[in-house]
Amino acid sequence: MELLKCHLTSYIKDPLAQKIGSIELHFQTDHNILKDITISRTQLVQSLFEASIPLLSKGGIDLRILYALLLGGINYLNLHKNTLQDSFCEVDIYTDQQIVLTTINKIITCIHNDMQQQINLKHS
Repeated sequence: MELLKCHLTSYIKDPLAQKIGSIELHFQTDHNILKDITISRTQLVQSLFEASIPLLSKGGIDLRILYALLLGGINYLNLHKNTLQDSFCEVDIYTDQQIVLTTINKIITCIHNDMQQQINLKHS
């Protein structure tokens, strides 16, 4: 959860990160430095998830997919707001930041509780 919270709060406050994210989506094939950033980020994330994959696979959850969806959602809400100056699905990433964080926390908590329940059932 802290990873997502940090990403959301820093991404909102950092116009350069927002621009890099937008440029990366539009021009990645034309810029080697953007490819390098993507590769470096992927390697960093992979090392973070490697330790948790065995535990999470027992509960039927792929943490990489969960975080990709949540991070992708954060990035899209931000990109949409900065590009079109409008909310997406009536969510304004700037004014609704705390609600977004609370919702992400509830999603992660629900999934964690479900995984724990599945693991406990397997051991019963």
